[in-house]
This record gives sequence, C-alpha cells and structure tokens, in this order.
Amino acid sequence: MTLVRYITRKRAGVLLTLSLMLLWGFGRTIGAEEGAADACCPADHSDGADAGAEGHEHGHDDHDNESDDHTDEEDHVGHDHAGHADEDRHAAHGDDAGEDEHAGHDHSSHEEEGLRLTAEQRERFGIVMAAAEGGDLRQEIRLSGEIVFNEDRLVHLVPRASGIAMEIFKTLGDHVRIGETMARIDSAELAAATLDYFAAVTEVGCCQFELPRAQSINDNVLTMLKLLKTSPSVEALGDSNVGEMGDNGSRLISSYSEYVLAKKAYERERSLMAKKITSEGEFLAAESAYEKAQASYYGTRDSVAYDVRQTLLEVTRDRQLAEFKEETERQRLLLLGLSEAEVAGLGPLPQATADTLKPPAHECTDPNCTNCAKHEAVVAPPSSRSTPGWYEVKAPCDGVIIQKHLSLGEHVDNETDIFTIVDTESVWVNLTVYAKDLAAIRKGQSVMLRADHDGAEGHGTIAMVTPFVMESTRSATARVELDNRDGKWVPGTFVTGFITSSEVNLPVVVSRQAVQNIESRTIVFVEHEGAFEATPVTLGRADRTHVEVVTGLKPGTRYVAEGAYQLKATVITSNLGSHAGHGH
Repeated sequence: MTLVRYITRKRAGVLLTLSLMLLWGFGRTIGAEEGAADACCPADHSDGADAGAEGHEHGHDDHDNESDDHTDEEDHVGHDHAGHADEDRHAAHGDDAGEDEHAGHDHSSHEEEGLRLTAEQRERFGIVMAAAEGGDLRQEIRLSGEIVFNEDRLVHLVPRASGIAMEIFKTLGDHVRIGETMARIDSAELAAATLDYFAAVTEVGCCQFELPRAQSINDNVLTMLKLLKTSPSVEALGDSNVGEMGDNGSRLISSYSEYVLAKKAYERERSLMAKKITSEGEFLAAESAYEKAQASYYGTRDSVAYDVRQTLLEVTRDRQLAEFKEETERQRLLLLGLSEAEVAGLGPLPQATADTLKPPAHECTDPNCTNCAKHEAVVAPPSSRSTPGWYEVKAPCDGVIIQKHLSLGEHVDNETDIFTIVDTESVWVNLTVYAKDLAAIRKGQSVMLRADHDGAEGHGTIAMVTPFVMESTRSATARVELDNRDGKWVPGTFVTGFITSSEVNLPVVVSRQAVQNIESRTIVFVEHEGAFEATPVTLGRADRTHVEVVTGLKPGTRYVAEGAYQLKATVITSNLGSHAGHGH
C-alpha cells in the first residue's frame, strides 16, 4: 500500500472514532432526561420503572454497539494493506444513502493513480524534475562574519591649511566624484603663503631683465678689450659702436686715452733726449708719467674685465636664488592644498590705480544728479585673487560621504577630519575563525557567502588570515574582498561563510528541498506515468544543499527536485477535504 493510501485510511479511522463518541454521549443524555421525568411523576412509578428498565436495557445495547464500533475502529486502524475488509466496514456505517455517497468516492483508484497536476498547476507550483544520480557531498566549515568597509578605499579628508569654512556643498550620504568641490575655506596661512609666492614670482621677473643686461655688458666689455689690444687711436675708439657697457666703457676709454697721451709724451722726450735737446729731468718726468699711465690703464682694463664678469655671476646667482625661492613657495602652496593649475593661475595682485578706474559706457541721465563725475568713475570688480586665502576642498576619490564634521563659520585646522569618504564598490568580509578551525583555513581558499538578512549569495577568495588570535575573542580573522558594484553587500550586516574542507562521491544524491516528511515518514515524490507518488526513502549523509539517499530511490529515477513542498501540502489538504463529509 502506498503512503498516500495509508494516510487516507488512518485519517478515516480518526473521523470514525470522533463520530462514535458523539453518538454515545447523545444516548447518555436521553437516559438522564427520562430518569428525571420519573422522579417528577410518582403515580406512574411502575410505568416509569418499566420505562427506566427499558432505557437501561437500551443503554446497555448502545454500550454494546459502542464496543463493537470501537472494535471496528481498531480493526480499521490496524487494517492489513493488502486486504479489503475496510470496504465492508465502511458499508456498515450508514444508511443506504450514505452507502451510495461513499461508494461514489473511490479511494483505491485515487491512491493507486497518485497525484496528477495540470500543466498550469505544475508551473504554479514550480515543479522541476531531475533524475536521481550520484554526486559529491561537501564537508564544510561554517564561519560567521560581518561586511565592513574596504579600508584601503576609505579616505579621511583633512584640510591642508587651517581656516574658516565659508561654503559647504556636500553632506552626509552624498556621492562624490574625484576632483568635485566639497567646501571652500578661507585660510590666513594660505594667504600669507600666496603673498610670499607673489613676491618670489616678482623677483624672478626682475632677474629676467637683469641677467640679459649683465650678459650684454660683459660681452661688450670683452669686445672693447679686444679692440684696445689693437692700439687704436682715440678718435677711432670713440667712433666704435661696441654697445652698452655701463660706466665700464668710460673708465676704459679714459684710462686708455691717458695712457696713449703719456706714451706720446714719453716718446717725444726720449727723442729729444737722444738729440741732447731736453734735460734729463724732463725726460725722467715724462718717463714716470708714462709708466704711471700704463700701469693705470692695465689696472683699469683688468679691473673692468673682473667687474663685469663678477657682476654677471652675481646676477646669475640672484636669478637662481629667486627661481629656487619661487619653486619653494610654489611647493608650499601645493602642500597647502592648491592644485598645479591653481598655482599656475596665480599672478600679481590687482592694484587700484588709474588703469582700474573705468568710465561708464554711457553718460549719466539722472536729472537730479548733482555730481555725475563722482559716481561715474566705477572701480573694476576685484579679481578672485583679491581673496588669496580662499581654497577649495576637493574629493580625492569617487565614493560616498559616511562622516561629516564641518559647519559654516567653523574654524578647522590641519588635524581635523572634515569628511570621510569611502568607495563602496569594494567591501571586506571579516570572518571569525576559532582555534579549532585555524588549521583548515588558509589564504586562497574559495568561500561561499550568504547574507543573513536577505539570503543574498556570492563567492570570494580568502585574501588574508591574521597570524594571531585576538585575546578578547580567542579567534583569528579571515578576510575576503568582494566586488560590490551592484551594491548588494551592505557594510554593517552579517554573513555566513561556507568553506569546503573535504568531498565524498555517493551513488544517489538529491537536493534537500526534494525531501519531505509526512506522518513521521521521509519521502521523495517520484513521477510515474504522469502522476506524482510519495516514495519512502532512507537518508544518509548530508551537506548544506544535498543529501544522500541510501534506499528507496534508484539511479535514473525521475523525482521532484523543486516544488516538493507544494505537492506535500496538496496531498494533505486533498485527503482532509475528501473525508470531511463521509460521516464515518
């Protein structure tokens, strides 16, 4: 006898017992009422006694019938599955009409045929068939864990320069893109650094004019010295157009002229001395003057050459120092939070001069105006650089603002976290590993993760296992990094991780949801000639998703892999409905 037939008959026996108990209670009530009537009518005591005797005898008959009924019930509950005595007992329970009605319900045909469903019912129940076959059962280690932010993608945003918050554009929970402006801060420290940078830039600009001029003077002086070596006449020297030499040109020409003049005087006196025309004193005086002029000229020539060379070196050094200072101030601005583009855009501060006073484009037309010139002179709008201390706090990465500690007018320093941003496209799962499982957990293992709150599943790989055990929890941590671009993993929620430690291959393995329990019996629904039958099975080992079938299901048998619970509910409710009106 199939399990469905067994369930049907057992429920019929229960209904029969309830019916007999109701009939017995009704008979006892009638007897009690007749006894009360006899007590009220003593004149008819003899008749009442006879009636009471009759009632007593009837009560015994009812009691005998009840005993017989109980015997029938016991026989019905313990009915042999291969016999047909239950049909006879059913026939004796009611009148002719009851027999006809019950005869119209064929129990044996319903049970033997099994449960048949239409195509629409199959689809609604989600029936999925599968063939019984061998498979692997996994021995798994189960670990509890929590989803947390990926700390490698978490940024604590700190202002580079202390100051006062003037504008705030983002708040808690906002998504930001890299480079997006989040706030503006007015910093006195940045203003001072900007002014120093302006001074350095101006100094470099001045050196850009000084160095070429010094180089030109040096080159011109060298050209003049070469020309002097040819012993030109003073007239030819004066007509030469060497170029700017500063005061060096006049020094050279003056000294050279004196030298030439003294030389001529000396040569003339020497000629006269040879002819005995001049005195020796005059000759010696001319000779002395010549030697002095020659020494002065040579000294001036060397001095000028040294001076121009030294001046060129000093100007070159000054320019290098100015450029170094400019670069230092530029790096300082970068350290204070300005970008390369912002620093490159800095220039001299605007000055309120006559050039910045612009006349109006039209004449004043106010008939009541008494001093048009006073208000016609309009000062041009100041440049944004008129507030050199203002700077923008920009997002360093894409992400979500999870903390905000900034209000308008608040003074912040370079140790204050004003925003915390995290990129939630990647999250960590910290799994708790107790000492008993430490030997089986290692880096690189595959993990199946299931969210405790919604059942979402995913797979990952253990990226790290802490090489120590926390003293407070006596556990280590295994970390899994998960891709969270779809946003299904929520930081702060709990998960369960499953790690396979071993596998065993078995002849017959079915999914857990295919196994159901009816009346303390474990069954699997199989399909036979288009009908679903509940087949008792014996189970063996199991894992998280599958279970071994030891007996009751042969390899290749088609069974209900999904939708078995709906079939179980249908079988139970249909059996209850079919016996509710039988009057057993």
